[in-house]
Amino acid sequence: GRVGDMQINPDGGKTMEKGGQKIIHTWDYKDRRTVWQTENAKRTGEILKHLKLGLGDTPPPNMPNSLNYDDIGDKVGNGSMKTAYTLKSHPDILFLKLNIKTATRVKNLENEVAWIDKMRELGIKTPEYYKTIVMTDQNQQQHHGILVEHIHDTKVVRPGLSTQIKNERITKRTLDDIQNLLSKFEQNPDLYIPDFQMLMGKDGQLYTFDPGSVSPPMDRPDSPAHQNMRESSIKGLRGLNEKVTIFLKEFNEKNRTHAIFVDEASLKKDPTLRERLISKAKKQQNLAIVSYNFEDALTDPTILYQPDNPQPIDRIEVMTDKGIRSPDQLDMFFLAQSMPSVSGDMIFRNRSVESFSNYRTNIIVQHGNSDTAIKAAQDLANKHPDNSIIV
Repeated sequence: GRVGDMQINPDGGKTMEKGGQKIIHTWDYKDRRTVWQTENAKRTGEILKHLKLGLGDTPPPNMPNSLNYDDIGDKVGNGSMKTAYTLKSHPDILFLKLNIKTATRVKNLENEVAWIDKMRELGIKTPEYYKTIVMTDQNQQQHHGILVEHIHDTKVVRPGLSTQIKNERITKRTLDDIQNLLSKFEQNPDLYIPDFQMLMGKDGQLYTFDPGSVSPPMDRPDSPAHQNMRESSIKGLRGLNEKVTIFLKEFNEKNRTHAIFVDEASLKKDPTLRERLISKAKKQQNLAIVSYNFEDALTDPTILYQPDNPQPIDRIEVMTDKGIRSPDQLDMFFLAQSMPSVSGDMIFRNRSVESFSNYRTNIIVQHGNSDTAIKAAQDLANKHPDNSIIV
């Protein structure tokens, strides 16, 4: 039983009022039990209704207006304030369930959303925040949350920890995003980003996410702590810029045989992909097409096409479709073991199928190694960064 009156809130939540506070009952999925916490009478639902989400982002089609427990997929991350779940029928959207139990947490949520909006206003790439929503669980308890863009198969990268940025994911987009961030710091002397971290997608793009939310955006920028934060971020970005530049230069300088490795799952999904890749290879003089299968460890990679009188393969781009695991350095080591045509100094990177721009590649021939020749070739490559290779 219970003592006191039960209030049914406008947002559908159930609350017991006592002394200017309210008791919020929620379901703990991990321990499978009901828990309760108190919060100041300012309702979470009312706060969420007035949050400014996004800067005119166009939400995906068929965006849900409400959720129930059956809509929720796998848990993909959690923190003190949010738990991230996939949605079964919306693979490109994440549901961030808010673990808000105190007035401080409500304020932190407001600050986080304000930081995301401020960064997007400045031209810093972040995942898109679409809308607030309520999810009803199997016990008819309601949970507030936010629907955000799901960037698949990401790795976390922090400036200052250059080892976190994996060579196999580096593309020209990576360099562009790092240089864009450096320019934003240069253009905005008050800019600092608390708990600065980024998601790195399979296509190399970097998305700043989950900023610290103790303070609102650009609060007290002259304080020693925030100045140190800013200087540390700039130093870390410069380190990433150097590492990415070195890798891209090395990748472009490889000039023997270039190979595209494509997983068999992608070939089965798109029956025309194989012939399109082979057709592309026939138009180039140094391109091989190879299929591989991670599901069957006993199956060696299959050469679908190779040029006449091929040279050793020293540069590989691995194509994978959305939702399919990309190979890492160890995977490529084992794949290459069964292929004597792969040189010992081979380097590789991953690319998503969709980023190949209809599988067309611009081959840019650099004449000589003078500064003028290098700059002219790079300027051309920069016009089509996702599908240009310098030879």
